[in-house]
Amino acid sequence: MKLLGTEEYRKLSRQRNAIEGITSVLRRKYHADEIPVFGKMRSKIFFYCKIEAFNAVKLITHLPKLTVNEMATA
Repeated sequence: MKLLGTEEYRKLSRQRNAIEGITSVLRRKYHADEIPVFGKMRSKIFFYCKIEAFNAVKLITHLPKLTVNEMATA
């Protein structure tokens, strides 16, 4: 119980929540469980496209929040 209150444990729990949140969004919003293709390669490509769509949306929503200085260094 002592370890549960430490900052390191809190940081690790936030990482776990973020990872589980991403898989949840991929399933709910991008319907990752319902892939309409057959074959391992086609399924992989289809799934990678869904992940790229997720990343693109995150990037587009994050760009207006950046300042000019942060954009120059990125």
